[in-house]
Amino acid sequence: MVEPLEQNDIDPSWTLYSFPVLLFGSSGAGKTATISQIADGAFPSALVPTNGENYKNTYIFIDDKAIKLFLYECSESDKHSAILSYRVEKTNAVVIMYDITNWDSFDFAKAWISLAKKHAMEETPIFLIGNKTDLIKARNIKASEGLELAKQYGADFYEISAKTRKGLKEVVWNLVNKLMKREDKMRRLEMERIRKKKIAETQSSSCKCF
Repeated sequence: MVEPLEQNDIDPSWTLYSFPVLLFGSSGAGKTATISQIADGAFPSALVPTNGENYKNTYIFIDDKAIKLFLYECSESDKHSAILSYRVEKTNAVVIMYDITNWDSFDFAKAWISLAKKHAMEETPIFLIGNKTDLIKARNIKASEGLELAKQYGADFYEISAKTRKGLKEVVWNLVNKLMKREDKMRRLEMERIRKKKIAETQSSSCKCF
């Protein structure tokens, strides 16, 4: 089950995670609405083009795990920002969105996904999302075209409606689970490193030289 949480709802016994996620895409692709649905469970009553950075934090509950997501929306102008490559490198996941009714939006997605693949760490999940399936009759970009683009860059592909929430739960679930699996692996490796270091220190201190 995926549920939004408040910080005071978190049980101390739960495993805690914290992940920053960057959302890219052209104006009107649905980034703001998607963040609003994930963080607030509601479609915004008024949508204003993002000028600069928009972000929200939210807690997600899956079984006995509490995940804090830092959702950062980047505008079109950010593509040429000097610090963008650094932020892509440091983020835990990249989400690239486009409007399935708009070819220009899809072209922007091509540029964003190329940039993300260039600067992101090798194991950073990249999600390509076609938005506005509620406008299916106005579709211009086929799902197969989005899937093919995602395959070129080793990204996960989904189609959603940020307005109706259709498909959004699946995206959040799969993204969060990928991030938790990677984090669990890193924690295990770190614990093993510490264990080996302690063994080596113990052996060194017990060694008697004559």
